[in-house]
Amino acid sequence: MEQTGDGIMTGKKERAIVLLSFSLLLLMGFTEVADPTRPPYVDAKDSKFSSQSYILTAVFIQNGRRIAIVGGQPVREGDRLGQFIVTAITPYTVELVGSENERQILQLVPAIKKKRY
Repeated sequence: MEQTGDGIMTGKKERAIVLLSFSLLLLMGFTEVADPTRPPYVDAKDSKFSSQSYILTAVFIQNGRRIAIVGGQPVREGDRLGQFIVTAITPYTVELVGSENERQILQLVPAIKKKRY
């Protein structure tokens, strides 16, 4: 074990302890922390959910490609969401058609109702 002029120990054991401590700190930093702003997860493959359970959180339209995030899952036109098929994606909505041809619209931004005074 050597000692530098400023009193710091530079032996192999000290370096190993510092390296091990640093490694443990890095590993602890990579644990997953729940994001409180993330919308609730809905399993898009589970047919027991109605369209009312699906939450539209994002829409991406670029170079003719349309992708929406519904219930935490990316979907495109023609994809299935349980008993529904995604038939249209617009900048603010996703249209779903059910097995009995029922049509549901998911909105990215809820409609704002103005109060009349």
